[in-house]
Amino acid sequence: MRRKFDEAVTAGDKGLAPTGRQYCNDLFQWEKKWQDLSADERQTQREQRLKPVMDAFFAWLVSLDGSYLPKSKVGKAITYALKHEAGLRAVLLDGRLELSNNRAERAVKELVIGRKNWLFSQSKRGATAAGVILSLLTTARANHLDPSKYFNYLFDTVPNLPAPGDMVALQDYLPWAPKVQAFCHE
Repeated sequence: MRRKFDEAVTAGDKGLAPTGRQYCNDLFQWEKKWQDLSADERQTQREQRLKPVMDAFFAWLVSLDGSYLPKSKVGKAITYALKHEAGLRAVLLDGRLELSNNRAERAVKELVIGRKNWLFSQSKRGATAAGVILSLLTTARANHLDPSKYFNYLFDTVPNLPAPGDMVALQDYLPWAPKVQAFCHE
């Protein structure tokens, strides 16, 4: 979202875009102060400090109705922000969520870089298996697990489940499950 307002400022908008960018900067400045807090503490801080800034930001955006050119850079930034309001507000519901999507973009970058290599999978099943493994690996890293320990844990325990395809039972083997965290944390 900030990137859209920044692009509008770079394109020369001196009216609305700097204000939009400043609101975004304010959100990220607060978030940076809380990076070492637990998820519960971060959520409390967000409710107290981030929510009022977010409320003011979206109230300001709504108040601009019709005072900008929709196809201009700033118009596109405003439209984008309003369209993604619910997604941005999701960080207020869970302290584990990140305000920025940079981590997700970096994870996708691995897929983009490897895409040409994966064209040479011998079969559709092989490509699917490679995708599952890469997804598990990326998610394990994102949850601060030692990937080697995590895969060994999965290979030792999942085949012994009474019903290996039981999606409810598999929930206990996802990277954020407490038992997995205790056994495989870096």
